[in-house]
Amino acid sequence: MTPQKMLDEWHKQQTAFIELRDLRTRFLVDIVEYHRQRLGRPLTIVDVGCGPGSLGTAILERIPDSRVYGLDRDPLLLRLGRETNKHGENFTFLDVDITSEDLAAQLPVQQIDVTVSATALHWLMPQDLVQLYQAVGKLTVDGGLFMNADHLDYDGRTQTFLDEYSQQYKTTHLKDSYAKGAMSWQTWWEEMKALPGWEKERDEWEKRWEGRETAPHVSEDFHFEALRAAGFGQTGTVYQWLEDRLILAVK
Repeated sequence: MTPQKMLDEWHKQQTAFIELRDLRTRFLVDIVEYHRQRLGRPLTIVDVGCGPGSLGTAILERIPDSRVYGLDRDPLLLRLGRETNKHGENFTFLDVDITSEDLAAQLPVQQIDVTVSATALHWLMPQDLVQLYQAVGKLTVDGGLFMNADHLDYDGRTQTFLDEYSQQYKTTHLKDSYAKGAMSWQTWWEEMKALPGWEKERDEWEKRWEGRETAPHVSEDFHFEALRAAGFGQTGTVYQWLEDRLILAVK
């Protein structure tokens, strides 16, 4: 397996979990492009939990004069992103702990026009999510945007029917995707960690993620309240397919 092949398989595997992933990405990039047109200048964009850079790449393919900084702590995904990066200095991958209290000090920029994230922030504990939003809020220019595309699950106690249907729908789509050749989550990571010459990243991956706790579910309203507390005055949902949503906030 080459890095490019692993990236291709990553996209297939992610789409197995998020059926309309490309459509969700298109909505997000449409909004970033609209913001670029409104401002009439290149944008400084931060991708939080960037993984191998799928979202930042989609933005730069449409808005090539942007500057994207991808933040992540996964050594395997960061190297994969760097080795498959087709946008040169316009896409910088940074090994940064997004839950750190001194996040701003770890960044090469102190003003952000747009912060984006996709299928990443559900890994964070609620207190870390609040802290991240506070840090991003301080760095975002007035009128700047924050967008998060992620699983914002239905409440299994108060939205029983919606939760049951959504879970059943996702399970069926996942099985269909596997039948069509998509790798499972576990298989993809096994292949990734087995790449020759990637032993250093694999060992660091094992060290960093050992004993990681599963974060509890937080609601869409939790995100909105935390964002408003961080200085984002306008909040709303701009896309939804069952529990998969894209939320937007404006500083």
